[in-house]
Amino acid sequence: MKTLFTCFFLFLSIFSFSQLNGDSIILFKIDSLKKSTYISKDDTNKVKTLFRIAVLYEDLLHLNPQFNDSVDHYLSKSEAFSRKINRQDVFAKRVLRYCIYINLYSDKANEDAVRKIKFCFRAVKIFSELKDSVNLADAYGRLSFLYSSIGDDLKVGHFSKKRLQILKKGKDYNLIMEAIESVGDSYYQINKFDSALVYYLDVFNKLKHIGPEEAKKQPNLFERKVSIVNGICELYAETGLNEKAISFYQENERLISSCSDSLEEQVYELVHSGRVIGKAYRKLKNHSAALNIFEKTQLRYITSIDEYHRSWDEMASLFLEYGLTYFEMNFYSNAIEKYIQGLKYADNNYSERSELLKALSEGYERNGDVNSALDIYKEYVNANDSMIIINNREGNIKQAALISSEFDFKNQMEIEQLENQKERLVSEEKSKKQKVIIWFTIAGLLIITVVSFFVFRNLLITRKQKKLIEFQKSEVECQKHIIEEKHLEITDSINYAERIQRSFLATKEQLDANLKDYFVLFQPKDVVSGDFYWSHQITNGNFIFVTADSTGHGVPGAIMSLLNTSSLEKAVELGITEPGEILNHTRQTIIERLKKDGSAEGGKDGMDCSLISFNKDKSKLVYAAANNPVWIIRNDNMIELSADKIPVGKHDRDSVSFTQHEVDLQKGDMIYTLTDGFPDQFGGPKGKKFMYKKLKEILVLISSMPLDQQNDFLKNSLKEWMGNTEQVDDITIIGIRV
Repeated sequence: MKTLFTCFFLFLSIFSFSQLNGDSIILFKIDSLKKSTYISKDDTNKVKTLFRIAVLYEDLLHLNPQFNDSVDHYLSKSEAFSRKINRQDVFAKRVLRYCIYINLYSDKANEDAVRKIKFCFRAVKIFSELKDSVNLADAYGRLSFLYSSIGDDLKVGHFSKKRLQILKKGKDYNLIMEAIESVGDSYYQINKFDSALVYYLDVFNKLKHIGPEEAKKQPNLFERKVSIVNGICELYAETGLNEKAISFYQENERLISSCSDSLEEQVYELVHSGRVIGKAYRKLKNHSAALNIFEKTQLRYITSIDEYHRSWDEMASLFLEYGLTYFEMNFYSNAIEKYIQGLKYADNNYSERSELLKALSEGYERNGDVNSALDIYKEYVNANDSMIIINNREGNIKQAALISSEFDFKNQMEIEQLENQKERLVSEEKSKKQKVIIWFTIAGLLIITVVSFFVFRNLLITRKQKKLIEFQKSEVECQKHIIEEKHLEITDSINYAERIQRSFLATKEQLDANLKDYFVLFQPKDVVSGDFYWSHQITNGNFIFVTADSTGHGVPGAIMSLLNTSSLEKAVELGITEPGEILNHTRQTIIERLKKDGSAEGGKDGMDCSLISFNKDKSKLVYAAANNPVWIIRNDNMIELSADKIPVGKHDRDSVSFTQHEVDLQKGDMIYTLTDGFPDQFGGPKGKKFMYKKLKEILVLISSMPLDQQNDFLKNSLKEWMGNTEQVDDITIIGIRV
């Protein structure tokens, strides 16, 4: 017994001594480094040494929290000395190197992240002062990573964007792609899926040309393409667009199978999304396809991913979805088997374990094993309670870290604003003082010279001015009253005219009945508009739709739009059904009505427009167009339908018939008709036109979105482009999905 106690105390002594010895070594290093700073003649090395002392003190915080003061003290000394010798870059680069890693599994991970955020803000300030864009972009990237580790997704997005803005000015294509994807990831984390999709698709479109041959020459870009396709796949699955998610998963399978040198990371992308796509097939009730994906994913996981990179949480989730698929097929024994397999991997994941236990209990119940179902359900209740406790504790730790880091963020922003404001105020104050001295001298001389003259003159004319002012005041009040009455009358008239004009437009009931999936972006420059859209069910059963831009805008344009609309109605009332002939007849009517308008030319007004005609099943499109385009986007490719370069009205070529075209449509085609208002709108940083090219790129990018989201995206893009610039013309864009 004595021997046993002796061994036990000897073990404790050795363990305590080894721990004490490790801390003692750090203290010895600190003491040695402090002495070296006094004798070192290398100033650059002194900056590094002082920084090293701060880092070593941080390693001793477990002994005494008061070492925090020592950390801050030597960190400040290192930065101050770097400024003294004009080598702030040495200090800032040390900070970036120090902030590159956090032990996410440590109990002190959040405290470590918050401290390094403080360090990193110092580096940002220095690189901003030095105008070192390369390292500044790196610093923003580190801040994004650090905020990600404490769950502050809004800050992640903020600093990811700042990093992207800098990198876009450089030439590192792969780094720019990675930065764009990072911004998309930040939107994904805060559930802004539409914004995330825009950034993901941007990367995907830029990397469309990367195939098997390019993979050998540019492996980094090939890996990036595989990663972004996987991200798009999971995003579509997250938003319930399961068929699109499956399509992108199949794209990744083709990409990886076409490359003979596929890396483990690329295969891991398929493993990671396999569970997601299996779930998508399950949601679509394609259970056989779901089971096939789960089996293939399980095999890939075992054969292609080494044990070090395996995620047991991933396997637990996979078997949960595997079991749910069998459950929906009423194969309860198979479901139970998969749930039990999943529980082997879910020991440390309370959320997955809770879900598996709940599903297993339901499986036993459906399989007739009531006792097992009850036992498992009790275990599920205990696991769920534990999960709630752990989530609350982790949430409190994260919240504390967020509060601390938010103070640093606001403090840094305030410091930057105050420094900028201080510099501006100093410059303004200096300029003001100089101007005050000059003007004070001039004003003093002038005052002395003319003051007597003005006093005498003012005494003479004061009475006369007083009477004149009183008379003018009464006149102004009278004029003001008249102007207000006239303005009210004009406003009421224009509003009444707007209601009349709106009655001539295509109604929502007409469009809902014939087009189903569409949007109308109609934004007049004034209350009434020269733009209009009109529709009609013609005698052959087809549905026609007109998007038009009448001559002028405001009241003249609105009057012209009523004439154009009534001329179109007259043509279809005569039984004309062909788009080209409708425009021919409409043109003749307009010319006849305007030839006696009193002008020398005899009424050269009219409209530019497109007229499209759908058959009953929307399989064919017949159209005629006067100057206005018709665009079809199919599988992310734009088809431009040509328009005649003549207006619907008096023209040198008004005897030439409008050309009629026929186009076969496919399900999912997006058809856009528009006037020139959007592309001709001035704005942006240089006050230039938006242009058709940019509008086409946006429509191709958003064509797969739901129609209401397309409408919102276009409105927001226009608003952002215009800024404070005035709208120059009426704006109309119509989108129709076949």
